[in-house]
Amino acid sequence: MRNERLTNQRHTRGMTQAEVAQKVGVQIRTYQSYEYNTISPNVETALKIANALGCRVEDIFNLPGE
Repeated sequence: MRNERLTNQRHTRGMTQAEVAQKVGVQIRTYQSYEYNTISPNVETALKIANALGCRVEDIFNLPGE
């Protein structure tokens, strides 16, 4: 199940997955895993993703079950 919030924030800013991955300092496959919810980023990486997208962590990630 895709993380639609993360994908939508990225699309809103007109960025590719590769661009976000590069800004955050992770491999593109790692970033894709975040969008496809196969793994969750650690706190530092989540903050870097939010910073790269110009939003809050709460805008792109939620706790399981929310």
